[in-house]
Amino acid sequence: MDGLPGWAAFMAKQDFLMSLRTARNLFAHRVQTDHPSLDPQKLEGQLSRAAIWLTPSAVKGFDIREFQELPPELRTELKDSVEQFVRVANDVRPNEPATNEQISEGMSAFRRMIELLRPYLPTQGELEQVRDALESVQFPEFVLSWDFELGEDSTGDPAVWVWVIVRDDAADRPDFTKVSTGVEWKIREAFVAKGLGRWPFVRFRTASEQRAL
Repeated sequence: MDGLPGWAAFMAKQDFLMSLRTARNLFAHRVQTDHPSLDPQKLEGQLSRAAIWLTPSAVKGFDIREFQELPPELRTELKDSVEQFVRVANDVRPNEPATNEQISEGMSAFRRMIELLRPYLPTQGELEQVRDALESVQFPEFVLSWDFELGEDSTGDPAVWVWVIVRDDAADRPDFTKVSTGVEWKIREAFVAKGLGRWPFVRFRTASEQRAL
């Protein structure tokens, strides 16, 4: 079986990306109101001033070691952007609005993080497309489950890492290599059928390996 990051590390990475997605949603929030006494632009300005996205928790769990698939120069830039963001966020005083300077500097670092991690921050629609594609695959009987993670490959192109969980005795089958290759092709065909532009990298792991992680 191909080696993969430990499950705890995977979950920490997912927690970080979830926190960042939440902060991104708060950052991109736009107020809409039909009430004649409420000014959307004024409310939006108040939300921007509050800068509820400018908090260290927005990048909670970040570990640059979990992004080895990124080119070295992008890893360095991502690390620097996160550190700049955290420094600014830590300087914002509790129960006080962020200063214009803090908002400007924090926004610059935050936007760069989002740009660098865009392939890791898909829309809900894209996540559902990936799930639908995998659910459409007719897996062999020895496949117990699967999971996936979105990101970039070493060339910077959008990709998906699919982990197929199989029974412990699956690797002992004389035809395992042939059948597992067939599974990889089925997954890729399903992605094409769903119109997904991400290339799937398929890995296999036994149930015991999964439990050990």
